[in-house]
Amino acid sequence: MPNEFFAFLAYPRERFELTQSIYNLVTALGVNCWWDKESLHGGDAWDDRRSQALKSCNLFLLVCAPETFNRQGVIQREIREALQRSKDLPDGRNLIVPIIAEEVILKYDLDKFHWLESKSESFTRDLAKSLVNAFHQQGISPPESLEVAATSSTSEEGVHTVVKEENDEFGDKYVSYIQYSSKEEFWSFVNSLAEFHALQQFYFFSQSQKNWAKRGSSSYGQFEVREYHTVGTLVSLTLLASDYYAGTIHPNHSVRTLNILGPENGILAIEELFDNSEDARSALADYITLDLKAREFEPSDQGWIEQLIKDGGWDALRQYNLNERGIIFSLSVASGFPHVFGVQEVYAPWEGFRKYLTETARSFLVSVGMPAESL
Repeated sequence: MPNEFFAFLAYPRERFELTQSIYNLVTALGVNCWWDKESLHGGDAWDDRRSQALKSCNLFLLVCAPETFNRQGVIQREIREALQRSKDLPDGRNLIVPIIAEEVILKYDLDKFHWLESKSESFTRDLAKSLVNAFHQQGISPPESLEVAATSSTSEEGVHTVVKEENDEFGDKYVSYIQYSSKEEFWSFVNSLAEFHALQQFYFFSQSQKNWAKRGSSSYGQFEVREYHTVGTLVSLTLLASDYYAGTIHPNHSVRTLNILGPENGILAIEELFDNSEDARSALADYITLDLKAREFEPSDQGWIEQLIKDGGWDALRQYNLNERGIIFSLSVASGFPHVFGVQEVYAPWEGFRKYLTETARSFLVSVGMPAESL
């Protein structure tokens, strides 16, 4: 793990699906996360790596369920080690954030820490706030995407989350997607998009899982559509997917996005924001490449990364989210990034690329409250 802010994620194995969802969320918010299923590799001295990560993590996220406290295992050691570290920290510095999976009595004095409810509709924002607070306490600037998620507003009429779970002889399946409460036609359109993208993946995996036909296996699929940012009728959604077929080498992960710029513009692809300008694409590709080069990749990988971004055309920039300050690019789909480098996000401020925006896009963004001076 690089010498930068990262969270350590501890969990009982019975809560694997929820833990994976939390891991996906934390990384989608632009924060590094140490989780044994993603951070350990074949041949690693796993207990040494685990212990080292726990000693140096900036935040300890603990999934709390009855199994957390009622079973033997390394999680008991992790809890004790985190509590000891917490005692040695100066006043005003938080380390431990319990995340409640279901009703449970917290032990080891963990109830003295403010906990988060994983089933709460505000869980994404609550977790983002906890992460932002930890960044500030340690004098580190949080990622732009995280700050926006911590203050994200939703439509005035409110939102709720639809959840569907199935467990059968083929494995486990979970899907959740956001739904806005407004009955206006535009919000019905947004709701139908969120439902379609979530259930399309859910049912496709369900059929594929049956065709795989390894009964009694550990195959699983988890698909979520979350709100990234909403202001006025600008809706930016994140589509998270994780699945694993028993017997394969590794699970699959992806982060996709969906951006709706009001009823007048509908769904907007990244190139439509910039009128398909090759100058805009080249400028964005150069910016993203420079940002990635500053990260701690092996020198031998740098050329591969640059080739991927520069030669990928608009497709390499396809997954993006919007907020008042800029664009967040998620490099994860069909690129090898999830398995080779993990999900990588790059924030590009409007100020650097406003001259490429179409007048229609600029006018709409200003109309929903984005500062005109940055656009």
